[in-house]
Amino acid sequence: MGTARNVSWSCSRQALLKRCPRAFAYNYYPWGEERQNTYIFLKNARTIPLLVGDIIHSFIAVTLHQYKKNGVLGPNPKEYAIQRFDTALSDSLALARKVKDGKNPGAGSVLMHHFNSGPSEELENAGRKAVSDGLDAFYQSPALQFLQTTDRKEWLDVNNSNSAVPYVDASAKLGLSECNGLRIYTPYDLALRHEGEFFFIDWKTGKFSASSYQSCRKQLTAYSLYALNSNIALESVRTVPYFLHSRPAWVAHEVNSNELDQIRTEIVNHHGQEMNMVHKMQDEHGSNVFFADFEDFQPKPVPHNCRLCSFLPICKAGKDVLGAQAQLPLEAA
Repeated sequence: MGTARNVSWSCSRQALLKRCPRAFAYNYYPWGEERQNTYIFLKNARTIPLLVGDIIHSFIAVTLHQYKKNGVLGPNPKEYAIQRFDTALSDSLALARKVKDGKNPGAGSVLMHHFNSGPSEELENAGRKAVSDGLDAFYQSPALQFLQTTDRKEWLDVNNSNSAVPYVDASAKLGLSECNGLRIYTPYDLALRHEGEFFFIDWKTGKFSASSYQSCRKQLTAYSLYALNSNIALESVRTVPYFLHSRPAWVAHEVNSNELDQIRTEIVNHHGQEMNMVHKMQDEHGSNVFFADFEDFQPKPVPHNCRLCSFLPICKAGKDVLGAQAQLPLEAA
């Protein structure tokens, strides 16, 4: 039985519960389990596209933070970003070897292809190119041109890996009285006021598709709760999903009440579903603790999802559905 200190909502949390309840339990309720360290190790595992996205987001955040501070746009930091990519590869290989030698993984993040089969020059060169191309695209983008026309004093703090993740508490004010007090995470990449409007911007480093675009718009609609919590009228909120590799035009979308009502419904339904699957208790200090019995979170094996799942090495259902494709170093639980 695993535990967690809080129950919250985010787009990724909702998506994972829908995709596979067992992976959700591994990800959010690892504490106190016999294999706690293994679950946490796999939770932190990454793929090359995720690492590329992390690095590009990090360097854009640093660039914009400095620009907000002093009004100077520094040179493209892609060489430093590639160095960070190479350092992550080196650290990952060392960690993968440690695990394969039967040692406790401890802290750190491994890349799944290192863990599964070892280095891949083709994958890693593609990752370096994606980092370089992504930062080139940002520096040449109409998004950056737009930002340079705005008043830096009207920007909210630029979020980076060292920042606290922005959130709001569910309340009647936000139309969420059914889950009053639930923490709702709104990790926008950049938010700012400009000419009477309030913009939420999200950089996307993956491939553009109609479905990924709509998913990002939905994600940003959820983030608009942050504006409503600050007494900003919905009519003035704009969202911009910006896919760097597709070199799109700068298009800001109005958030309409129907879209926001759909998000509210999803938050309420997700919260109700999760709370029906966990047990809430208080520890000796009077703080809440949430207990999850993994057997209540039944796995939902689907070959495509299992193949991409970080928890495949310890999930028997995933190994069963993939068969010989699932030859990984950790025993199935």
